[in-house]
Amino acid sequence: MKILLTIILASFAPYYQTYNRSKTAAAASLATSWKYFLFPEQRARKCAEILRDRDYLFCQSFWNLLQRDSIKKGSHYIAPNVAVSKYFQVEPEPIEINSIIVPPPTGLSTMQSKQLVNIKLLSHEIREGMDKLSLQRADLEGSSKIVLAMSDQLLMRVHGGGFIATSSATHEVYLKPWALDFKLGWTGKTILFAGDSAGGNLITVVTVKAIEAGLRKPDAIVYFYTPFFSVIVLKLKMLMASIFLLTDSNKYYY
Repeated sequence: MKILLTIILASFAPYYQTYNRSKTAAAASLATSWKYFLFPEQRARKCAEILRDRDYLFCQSFWNLLQRDSIKKGSHYIAPNVAVSKYFQVEPEPIEINSIIVPPPTGLSTMQSKQLVNIKLLSHEIREGMDKLSLQRADLEGSSKIVLAMSDQLLMRVHGGGFIATSSATHEVYLKPWALDFKLGWTGKTILFAGDSAGGNLITVVTVKAIEAGLRKPDAIVYFYTPFFSVIVLKLKMLMASIFLLTDSNKYYY
């Protein structure tokens, strides 16, 4: 897996340079990528060059390879089906809870401040209240049409991606088994937060803000490889270096 990741990274760099160019140029870049599989030294030099010279846009494009339709379709053969798989969006409006007004998140620009919040609902059963989402046939992966009472548990999972990449679709391959265990749907009794990387950072900040405002806290939070504090500001391109932490330090090549 370690070698495979670096082969994909090194092979993607020439292809990335052909963006907005002809299909012939893209095909030619892919045709020469075999050398990164056969020659570890060339692969190592290319990876070192990427870490030194590429910006966050390259990092974003590389992570978003998981967004490709072919990869997402392949995940359907790995992940189990769920009863409900519904994508929807929420307006960025203020929320009032116990006389406390929670403002919507704001971005660096006017356009960012108006962006909708993207949500993916995964549930092993169809639950009461889900009809408010106007479920369509494409949202129902299972054959059962039985509507059960609301579940006492809700698991809210925030995905990672360095705050710049990936989506709920790229994480479905392991989120669907979670849905089978935790049965998404809610009566308001128990709420659990989970998140990886940047997502873990966000759920922790939400929990801290809830405590400061005197609002309800989650009953549990689970986070994976999450950054919490840094005394320096790192360049986004250095995030790519995390891939190489998986490699053995006593090897010359990746």
